[in-house]
Amino acid sequence: MTIDSNEFSPGEGKSRLHELFEAAKAKDEFEFACTLLRVRGVEGAGWDPFGETHQLVEDLISIINAPLVPHTKVRLGLLLYSHLTEVGATHDMLANLTRVIAGERYIIDPFLDRYPRNRKGEPQFFSTPGKVRALREMLDSVNHSPVVETLDWFFHASVRNTSRPLSAASGAAQRETRSNSLRTPSAAYTASARRPGTRPRRTRRRSGPFTRPPPTGPSDTTPVFKGVG
Repeated sequence: MTIDSNEFSPGEGKSRLHELFEAAKAKDEFEFACTLLRVRGVEGAGWDPFGETHQLVEDLISIINAPLVPHTKVRLGLLLYSHLTEVGATHDMLANLTRVIAGERYIIDPFLDRYPRNRKGEPQFFSTPGKVRALREMLDSVNHSPVVETLDWFFHASVRNTSRPLSAASGAAQRETRSNSLRTPSAAYTASARRPGTRPRRTRRRSGPFTRPPPTGPSDTTPVFKGVG
């Protein structure tokens, strides 16, 4: 398999992942078992992402092998690839394997301490490219760079239509750019605010559902005809 500068056989990729699993097992078998079981607490039946993904792979491959036009098969293959790159259970398992190798314990969300935070310190949405960047750092920290190369081969930005690169520095720079854009007022608003002679528009506070008091007596509603009677 060759994409860009990455070239290796399927057996080599499988061997690299096998070494990662064996290293975690040798470090702590109990935490390794928790990682494989993906202990998540109490939940309803039929919510296993691996089971759903396995069924989806079989369904799409059976459709791809049907007599379809080539472009349709390519679209279905791209749909399958996009889904596989978004399976969070895979990222969580690999991240927990690196935690076990580093002597840490299994946790339900191994990326929690890497989530972007708002000004209140609350965790925000963590995108899949962000998880992949964090996973690369975690794998490098336990000296499993061959798995990083395999990850880079599989999570290919140009195929996945991801314009953002996977480096941590570029991610931080783009987050800062978005943050500055949210704090900077628009040019139209700035121009109107600086226009001489303009005043802020006041909003009249209403005490009830009526803009004016309702009629209180017959004199307000009964018409008066002068010169009659």
